Amino acid sequence: MEKNDTNAALRAHSRQSILQLIQQNGTISRAELARRLELSRSTVSENIAPLLQCGVLQEVGTAHAQRVGGRRPVLLQIQGEYCYFVAAELGLEQPIFALSDLNGCQLYRQVLTVRDSAPYAERLQQCIAAISTLLRQGNVPSGHLAMIALSSPGAFSGSDEQFLLNPEFENWDVRRLIDDLERHFQTHVLWANDINAATVGEYHQGAGQRVSNLLFMGCGMGIGMGMILDGNLYTGSRGSAGEIARVRVGRLNTPLRTQVEIPSLMDRIRMEAPPATRAAFRTPMENWEFQQVVQLWRNGDPFLYALVEDIGRALGEILITALSLLNCERVVFGGDYLVFESQLLPLLNQAVQREAFDPVEVVSSSLRQEAGLYGLISMAVEQQLQHIAMER
Repeated sequence: MEKNDTNAALRAHSRQSILQLIQQNGTISRAELARRLELSRSTVSENIAPLLQCGVLQEVGTAHAQRVGGRRPVLLQIQGEYCYFVAAELGLEQPIFALSDLNGCQLYRQVLTVRDSAPYAERLQQCIAAISTLLRQGNVPSGHLAMIALSSPGAFSGSDEQFLLNPEFENWDVRRLIDDLERHFQTHVLWANDINAATVGEYHQGAGQRVSNLLFMGCGMGIGMGMILDGNLYTGSRGSAGEIARVRVGRLNTPLRTQVEIPSLMDRIRMEAPPATRAAFRTPMENWEFQQVVQLWRNGDPFLYALVEDIGRALGEILITALSLLNCERVVFGGDYLVFESQLLPLLNQAVQREAFDPVEVVSSSLRQEAGLYGLISMAVEQQLQHIAMER
């Protein structure tokens, strides 16, 4: 019995490796699979046969022959229409929903406008309506929605099985949302925090490609770090790795979030802004918004420039510590504060080059606000390929 279990596990591992390599390459031959995975051709053919039979894989033509007079190898491809996913980033103002196939291709999108005061029931109905619209647009057959993948700012506490969300997101009630969507659509719901989702997105399709050890730092409404270590997302023993918001840094010795996040920035502006900055807002203080801050900063307001400088110093300090601990190959900076990248990126690079034990380059997110959506789709595809490999 143990031998049978071992053989089944080896077959599942081989099939998962085959599926992942095909998905990464788009199309590939059996011979190339065998060469790159260091498997015999017979082993590759044996594992591919049931995947072709059930429709996960399809043959899509031939490649050039490897030698003159040789047979042209048949190419294999993931059958995208085998199953579908819906990915959703529950952003503060306009959550984005996207329909994807098994190849990870985004097919259709829905962008919601959610009232700040909207109760949970209203948000749930908007989510159900958006997902239902996407399924109709994609003409997805009943039972072919394999997974819904959600991300939101916040953390999951493994010790007490609770979602700890930023105050601005508490009306989403993630635990209820997962249960209600699973019940309504009769499918699995995957959840990731927005930082981890963006980290995976940048690793697979953005500024973090071609490295095995990546650090992503996102800052804005929240602050957090995501880590790819030896090619895998690291979430820790209880799922809360990278939760740096409460770490105390700087001469103020206060939690990082109180020094860098948007709500803290807005509070500081309201309390400390000089007359010239106050006059530039041209609206009552209680109506000041982050978008106005960004515009005034772009116009060269010296007070706001100094505040962003403070934020850069605090972020640089925590980044130096993280790099010295993890020794990653690259740092990607993202989140709402990408609007300040022309000032923040030089500050972060200067700090890293000056203080980190083994300095690396800090670069901007290339996927920008799309990083989390790409990451969710990658997570869903990877999990589904693993499920397919195990059940065949």
